[in-house]
Amino acid sequence: MRDKMVNIYFIISAVCLLMLSACSSQPPVPVNKYYHFPEPIVDVKKAGDKSIKSILIRRPIVNGIYNERAILNSRLSKPLEINRYHYHLWVQNPSLSVQDSLVKYLSQSEVAEVIDRKNRIKESVIIGSRILRFEQIKSNTESYALVRIVFTVNKMGKSVIYEFEGKVKAENLTIHSLVVAFGQAMDKVTVRLVNVLNKK
Repeated sequence: MRDKMVNIYFIISAVCLLMLSACSSQPPVPVNKYYHFPEPIVDVKKAGDKSIKSILIRRPIVNGIYNERAILNSRLSKPLEINRYHYHLWVQNPSLSVQDSLVKYLSQSEVAEVIDRKNRIKESVIIGSRILRFEQIKSNTESYALVRIVFTVNKMGKSVIYEFEGKVKAENLTIHSLVVAFGQAMDKVTVRLVNVLNKK
């Protein structure tokens, strides 16, 4: 009986050791990484002349998965499929980042005397927008940041709709490089918006 108990003890010990060994061999759980949206880089050659008194920039409308902080991606081989990175996230919602970028770019470009994001004054121009695409496009060897936004520009009571896209290739396949490309893609979109606002 004693021998039988000893055998059972050794079997249980062996099983426990195997379980501990299996647990210790598991890779560590990935840590979340958060990314600030890059500051806009204004092209002074395409800046304005403060011909507009004031501009109100509303927070963009964002629907579905684009309203989340996870960085999104799709593959060239499956363009209709959108995925999210589980451990790579924006510091804030993309709609806030886009609004901040627009306010900063237009302020630095001097396209208007006042750039506002709240209805505190009677604006000369009101800009509404909707984010259509805001994701990485990737293949095995290349990575692109894609930003596509529809703007509604209300000027003197007349509304005109514009759709602009910025697509920039990242220097490499890292997420940090992708984030830099997102800033550049957003700048391409904003330059086209400034060109519209500068039209007399």
